[in-house]
Amino acid sequence: MRVEIKGLNSNEVYCCKKSDIKAVFGDTDINVYFGVLNIRRDERSNSVFYRPDKKCKDRIIAQFIVHKRYINRIGTESEPRLKFFILEKSYYTEELHLKFVTEVLPELRRFYEIHKDDDPIINHGEFSLTIGLKDDNFNFYETLEGKT
Repeated sequence: MRVEIKGLNSNEVYCCKKSDIKAVFGDTDINVYFGVLNIRRDERSNSVFYRPDKKCKDRIIAQFIVHKRYINRIGTESEPRLKFFILEKSYYTEELHLKFVTEVLPELRRFYEIHKDDDPIINHGEFSLTIGLKDDNFNFYETLEGKT
């Protein structure tokens, strides 16, 4: 497991901590990115760019892309990747953090276990699970190649 973390300003937070991820995914080959890989500090821009469909009005807080072997545009392989977005600290409470760790992280691990050995060529691409937050509820959007 490889982890990259972008530093936060005092008014920012991630939905979970590196230690939370290590406890759930420490034995896997995933790459974890906190605030890196084309993630902006502007929460609204991220939510629009990474939303699974145009009807989704959630704040996008995480995205997990799982595949056995993904050949990107330049012909290299990349591992499954879990991205966490920068959030405003003013609304993301400790209660939401605990709920994310106890409810969402186990679901992300389940998603990984289901799809980690899938062949993207046979299954027509990559599987992703986008996590949105709306009205203090976490919503899961599962897609295959961007189609729900």
